[in-house]
Amino acid sequence: NQIVNVSFGCAQLSNFSYTNIINTPTFKEYECKLTTGNLAPGVYYVNITATDNGVPSQQTNYSVAIKVNNQTTGIKKEDKSSAINLYPNPTNGFIYIKHNFNIASKPVLSLVNVIGETVSTIQLTNSEQGIDISDLPKGVYFATVTSKEGKSKSLKVVNK
Repeated sequence: NQIVNVSFGCAQLSNFSYTNIINTPTFKEYECKLTTGNLAPGVYYVNITATDNGVPSQQTNYSVAIKVNNQTTGIKKEDKSSAINLYPNPTNGFIYIKHNFNIASKPVLSLVNVIGETVSTIQLTNSEQGIDISDLPKGVYFATVTSKEGKSKSLKVVNK
């Protein structure tokens, strides 16, 4: 029957924020964010303190170390110029391949089986094209579209 208050602290307080996302009588969950964009490389600490309202009051402290490197990290944005879609997947022998490659770049579709053998190579002449693969054995293949400039994109396809 106690209430617990939680507080967060960070030396770079302007770069640190938190949101309480679950708050029940027996459980609290927080989402924390430390923006490192303008921080110098080094180790930064987020201090967490939980204090109950019991008599006598009890307190738990926890510190999380965050190492900031001088390298840029993150998720690479997908290059839309080499995006491909393949459907239906799985297929019963006929697929449609849709891509964003320039047709002038002469994109080629290669189908490779799971042991690395190229089983089919097809010059793509449209940005959306139907391909008959019914002559291929049932199994998993890797469909890769490659332009003459060397851009490529691969997807897995299942021929059932």
